[in-house]
Amino acid sequence: MFLSNPVAINQTPSGSNEKRQVVPPYISEDVAIKLVKKLFGMTPTRVKELNSYEDKNMYIQVSQVYTNPNVAELCSEGYVLKVINSEDSKKDVKIDGETALLQYMYKNGINCPQPVMTITGVYKSLEKIYAKDTADGSEICETPFSLCMVRMYTFLPGKIIYEVPYTPTLLYQCGKLCGTFDRLGKDFHHPGYDGPYMDDWLWSLANINELVNYVHAINDEKHVELVLSVIQEFKAKVQPKYSKLQKGKDDVHITDSRRS
Repeated sequence: MFLSNPVAINQTPSGSNEKRQVVPPYISEDVAIKLVKKLFGMTPTRVKELNSYEDKNMYIQVSQVYTNPNVAELCSEGYVLKVINSEDSKKDVKIDGETALLQYMYKNGINCPQPVMTITGVYKSLEKIYAKDTADGSEICETPFSLCMVRMYTFLPGKIIYEVPYTPTLLYQCGKLCGTFDRLGKDFHHPGYDGPYMDDWLWSLANINELVNYVHAINDEKHVELVLSVIQEFKAKVQPKYSKLQKGKDDVHITDSRRS
């Protein structure tokens, strides 16, 4: 197995100088096949890499013969194998919360991918992702590795929104979906979403102060000024009332080209 070069170094939400190194795992097709066979008892017939940001997402189609006692019926559309980067793989409770949220939303009418159980009856598995493959695929103890959480979901076919024209009907449907998600989220509770976990998430609005550490990535000085002015306005008008505001369950955002 492989690890790619580090692509991002993010400052911790606490504002300290301690930095984390985010290393997206590089997973070859052969490694993806081995993981699906080992963890989910299925034999891939097609493997295709999907877009991703800090993790690795692989589209998987499998043969009709499988040995997973926890899968009653194969998903005809295929699956997505997700290998989380080693840093975020440490957030065990947060990962469990994501699984529970998907299951909750699906039961309440949201058409979303569903987590697949492994052959041992769990929804995630912490695996050694080696820095390189050997010729015969065996693991060499001297080879550096990272521990990455591996999950698999049913694949939901469709088009990414930026691939189609924006129409009033499409935008209405997006808004309705967001509203439904927000409404349902009010009754969803899990340790991964309640308590300190969300506030420690780098993308949370609670950590908007951290944006000043990244404005150097903006080349246009006018855009820098705009971002800094928004941050100051947020600190002045929103942060004093933050404890009174409702917190949503979507830990990221709705975009036209979501990658994770």
